[in-house]
Amino acid sequence: MARWWTLIPGLSAACSVPRMLPRGPAVSAQERSAMPMSPSGAEYTGEPLAPFPVLPLLVWGAAYDLDLVIVSRHPEWDMHEYARLATPDGPLWLAKDARSSTMAQSIVADIDDLRSWWPELPVARRAYPLIVEDRSTGELVDVSLSYENIDGQSVEITYRGKPPHSLQRLRNGSTMGHSVDQVMAVLDLSHRDFGESATVRIDGEDIPLERIAGLIPFRMALKQTQAGLAIGSFREEAIEGGLRTHHRVDEGEPVAQDWTLTEEAGHLLVQQHSPLRTLRYRFRLEDGARELTELTVTQWGRTDPPAHVVLSPALPDLSRRFKGTHTSRFVVDVNGQRGHARGRLEASWGEDGPQLLLIPEAPWWVTDRPMRTTVRYKGDGSVQIDIVRIEALPPSP
Repeated sequence: MARWWTLIPGLSAACSVPRMLPRGPAVSAQERSAMPMSPSGAEYTGEPLAPFPVLPLLVWGAAYDLDLVIVSRHPEWDMHEYARLATPDGPLWLAKDARSSTMAQSIVADIDDLRSWWPELPVARRAYPLIVEDRSTGELVDVSLSYENIDGQSVEITYRGKPPHSLQRLRNGSTMGHSVDQVMAVLDLSHRDFGESATVRIDGEDIPLERIAGLIPFRMALKQTQAGLAIGSFREEAIEGGLRTHHRVDEGEPVAQDWTLTEEAGHLLVQQHSPLRTLRYRFRLEDGARELTELTVTQWGRTDPPAHVVLSPALPDLSRRFKGTHTSRFVVDVNGQRGHARGRLEASWGEDGPQLLLIPEAPWWVTDRPMRTTVRYKGDGSVQIDIVRIEALPPSP
């Protein structure tokens, strides 16, 4: 059973803990201000193969006003996370369990159409009643939760302790190895306090809690925002007045989402709106090309975007053939905190079409999550986009 602190070869639990602690920005203010918002400079050799912009990256983000995190010693399950979202219909709780073997997370939520809820996230999910008894006050978190996890095991959780009031000086939090095959995840851990007590019962068995460095029971309350870029498989097609994507979220029928296209001040905004969040892709219009410059996630009730990704220079238009390989830098801002991750994007065309390599460079917990995007133009006018995690990193230019 792999624990997060044993994922680093040669390090004991005690000495690996500092490596897992939050850090500052991965990009200095000076480096960030020096990033030019410029066109790609690509030399295009053909006309667009699609009448709509290609979306070569899947951006995601979610801000929680309360996030309870418990790590148990169960042989199959590692971290149990209970996140509360503010929504137009009131508080919404999510139960997220991470497997000990792979650290892949799954979501259980009391949402009827959970398949269609944020399909840009490639996370296994189950719609099931999540029963929450919240006895909390302004100075105490006191919560009980019960549900069945994605494997159908009954889970009962209690948590008691201080609310997350302690503002953190360093907020760029480690992902602790979670969902490595699914997302490049970046965190803003703004507030944290340790719990007084917590219990975990799975299928009627009481499970002891893991201890940090063998000393402190792993139970804490956080204010946390999670964001980044994800793998995925989806198809794009034109619809009247916009664009439609069809996302593969499981073995069922693809989930369709409609996007609006709006031109303003030399840019094209491509947006997908739901009551809880809006995805926004911003393209620079340059000599007939649509070059991606920014990706943003906004969330209901939040002032700062959970996710904001800036590309410098702009990414070449992948619907048009161009010469050579073009490199863009990317920076990920989370919850208004600038520069929590950085890396590069390498775009090129081959015989089968364009491809894009995403190569994260900092902090260390994103560097093992490079991705490759392939774009294939179909005979029916649609475009197939597949984003996968890759193991081998290309050498730096």
